[in-house]
Amino acid sequence: MCGEWNGLQALFLEKCPYAYYVHCFAHRLQLALNVAAKDVGVVYLFFQMLTSIINIVDLSTKRVSEFKSIQEVEAMEQIAAGELETGKGANQTCNLQRAGATRWSSRYYSIKNLMKLYNSTSSVLKNMIDNGLNGKIHGEALGASKALRSFDFAFCLLLLDKTMKITNALCKSLQEQSQEIINAMNLVSSMKGHLKKLREDGWVDFFASVVSFCDAHTIDAPDFSARHMEGTGRLSQQQNCVTIEHYYRVEIFNAIIDLQLMELNSRFNEQTRELLILSSALDPRFDFQSFDIDKICCLAEKFYPHDVPDLNDLRDQLEHFEYQFSELSEFQDLCTISELCQEFVNTRTPFLLIERLVRLVMTLPVSTATTERAFSAMKLIKNRLRSKMSDDFLADLMTVHIEREIVDAIYSNSVIDEFYASGTGRLSQQQNCVTIEHYYRVEIFNAIIDLQLMELNSRFNEQTRELLVLSSALDPRFDFQSFDIDKICCLAEKFYPHDVPDLNDLRDQLEHFEYQLLKMASLLGILVQNGGFGLRSLVICY
Repeated sequence: MCGEWNGLQALFLEKCPYAYYVHCFAHRLQLALNVAAKDVGVVYLFFQMLTSIINIVDLSTKRVSEFKSIQEVEAMEQIAAGELETGKGANQTCNLQRAGATRWSSRYYSIKNLMKLYNSTSSVLKNMIDNGLNGKIHGEALGASKALRSFDFAFCLLLLDKTMKITNALCKSLQEQSQEIINAMNLVSSMKGHLKKLREDGWVDFFASVVSFCDAHTIDAPDFSARHMEGTGRLSQQQNCVTIEHYYRVEIFNAIIDLQLMELNSRFNEQTRELLILSSALDPRFDFQSFDIDKICCLAEKFYPHDVPDLNDLRDQLEHFEYQFSELSEFQDLCTISELCQEFVNTRTPFLLIERLVRLVMTLPVSTATTERAFSAMKLIKNRLRSKMSDDFLADLMTVHIEREIVDAIYSNSVIDEFYASGTGRLSQQQNCVTIEHYYRVEIFNAIIDLQLMELNSRFNEQTRELLVLSSALDPRFDFQSFDIDKICCLAEKFYPHDVPDLNDLRDQLEHFEYQLLKMASLLGILVQNGGFGLRSLVICY
């Protein structure tokens, strides 16, 4: 993954020997928690059964509809009993969330949803057992229901919800767009402290929550003071004489937390990351409590010799800064290195080498989440309909997408006004002195309409229009109001000369027809009955 020998890291170091590789913290956390989930047998079986339960419930639209109906009934009962509060957007129905293979936080949300919808899920499985169409559905639902209502499953459900809630906070922080490496290491240390505190002092409260959960959902709990029996329960197979409570506390509760701590210590090893340890000497929290001149000089000497060539000047600046930062109010109550760098810029202090070193430490990456999001967005920007997009245009669009927080604060009309006012960049090249409103009205609004009219006039030519106008003289609507002998004769002469060779005979017939129109009441009656609209009705009557 690191590409240390023939991968991307090796290519970077070949071009720039002074570059430093920092493994993505979010990926490290993902690897650590994945190992912790697979190496404990009970946890591995729990996730397998969790996936199976979700797949069974969400397999068909009928089950999903039944699942939501049960949620609605339960919500109405809880509201009537005063257990739920009503409000806009509250008590919405939802589905069970599937756990992703690469996103550990999705497993936490999957567990969280199941805890919230535990009764609804149990009711759906019970209905499938009672009304299953075949033995396969009945058997799958029966196995999932037994697992769901077992004490081992409930114990792991609450334990992983507790531990993963702690790790999820770090996971979300590491995926933020701006995250400093020292702050990330502080978050890792804080997470380790929470897990250690849970292991040492959290068993009593956690055990009480498990018992309360089992009582609320009518799950049979074992006698915790009884002896734990391994294997098939034979006395010859029992190696240790321990109680059931001791088994759940030591073999599951402590084992899961210990394995997570071990993986976190091995993958986030501060002792082996000298760069991170030395960088922590610049941490401004608690009034520069970690400030250490020797560590900072060692950091510059080992990792940034070309950026800070004179260590004596750096040491002098650090000594002056150490003496003055307690008196400078601007440097009080700082929490991050980025805030420290901003104060250096705002106050324009003479500590240029310290400011440069702070900027270099800020460039150390913590997570590749932002980069991965940018690559994912590239598929949306450069799709199959815009596959011939140039690289420059793609780079501009990607910049706007990545820095969308800055772009959202820019008023679009101000950009349009500035762009139009600039033209090609020289006032001497502006030919017309017009307002922006005039430009959009004349050059765009009027131009588009004029072009459409021109195209319509060219495609619907005079000859076609004349044919339609002359044909309208045969329109029988409104008692032949449009009837015109001259137009009909002109129509026959211009467009149908071979079909009507004798125009005099046509004119005589038209005159007789016009004279007899008032007497042809039957014809008009039929026309009215048939709708009396158009030439087709006239042809039908004849």
